[in-house]
Amino acid sequence: MKSTIITLAVMIQAVALTAAPLRVALLDTEDLTGQKPDPVTGSLHTGAITQKGAPLIGKFMLKSDAFSVIDRRDFTTRVDQFKQTELVTRPDNAAVLQAARALRADAVMKSAVLSMSAEKRSINQGGYNVQFKNLTMRVMLEVLDSTDGSIIGMADGTASREFRITAADATTLGEEELLQLFEGAVAKAMPEVEKTVTKRMVQNAGKGRLAISVKTLADPAMVEIDGMLVGTTPMDKMEVYAGDHVITITKPGYQEVSKRILVQRDTALTVPMLRNELTMEELKEIAKDMSLNRIAVMQPAWIMEPR
Repeated sequence: MKSTIITLAVMIQAVALTAAPLRVALLDTEDLTGQKPDPVTGSLHTGAITQKGAPLIGKFMLKSDAFSVIDRRDFTTRVDQFKQTELVTRPDNAAVLQAARALRADAVMKSAVLSMSAEKRSINQGGYNVQFKNLTMRVMLEVLDSTDGSIIGMADGTASREFRITAADATTLGEEELLQLFEGAVAKAMPEVEKTVTKRMVQNAGKGRLAISVKTLADPAMVEIDGMLVGTTPMDKMEVYAGDHVITITKPGYQEVSKRILVQRDTALTVPMLRNELTMEELKEIAKDMSLNRIAVMQPAWIMEPR
């Protein structure tokens, strides 16, 4: 009986936590089509359409009670600010996730036009050869958890439109028609995204979120958590889920340091760093406590303090 009451209480808490709309930051839509010129689309190409993709996706999300959308101007400004602080250019989502967390976003929505293809078929109607072209667009939606960068929802949708082409009558699409195709594809993908995201957020509701602060004795340095670049030191109150995490600190000219830690409460880490080439004075200091043949693999102890 007692276990049943506890289980019910957990379920009620999870429902309550997911009742609030998910705060989502929208990234620009990517063009992954590698599209070639087509008679139906004329001079239009998907790159011009994807520039307007994010606002259209935001429109669909605002129709759902499950989402609330963060102002894109604030989000893009924050992303640019964090990119400027990166030590090196990396293909990670570090600046994006940092910007999302700074704006208290729960998730980041990524989108891409995967393909836009035209299929041709011919029909003989009363001795006349009539051609039809079917234009199809496929759009992918992907949602990232802003806390750990994991994918919490993904779906794709397609939309098509057929055009009749004769020797005397050829149809060329305008921008509005392509935007309608894009909206149609998004409309088909969005329900599956909402379903999977809601399910995942219910699962995550039982996980505690804790804060990790990281500094080194050679700031700034890059910080990776569980293999994902999350920012640079000094890093204050980075949210993570409770549990085991592998934290890696790197900086050009210094030895990489990595450690698995169990996060059970808010924690502040101070990480000593060793240069790749030590001075004689530094070698003498280290040699006081260990033999010289262990210096290459030695890592100084990290300082962990509760916050």
